[in-house]
Amino acid sequence: MSLNLRRNAIAELNASGVGESFITNNNAGKLWIVRQISLITNPETAGCTCTVRFPTGILDTSYLAGTGDVAGGDPPVYLYSGDFLKLVWAAGPVNGQGICTFIFDEVDIV
Repeated sequence: MSLNLRRNAIAELNASGVGESFITNNNAGKLWIVRQISLITNPETAGCTCTVRFPTGILDTSYLAGTGDVAGGDPPVYLYSGDFLKLVWAAGPVNGQGICTFIFDEVDIV
């Protein structure tokens, strides 16, 4: 078991300030327990939003702000090998970046 791991998922935003990135568990035999997702844009841009989605639908409907926002707490999100979350950025900085830092625990699946 590895606790409090951190990784980034970076979206390159286009000329409309739109982009997407993914949090993907590609580790066979591992479960990721996502505890926190932190978001910001580079450069910081007021009015930017990020929606976090499961492949089957919206996970967070609050449309997190790109000027620095955090989603976390119970219950955590469980990602098995092959599972992913999609981060959809809108109204971000033209040709900027949407940066997601996520904190998770990695557990062996027996």
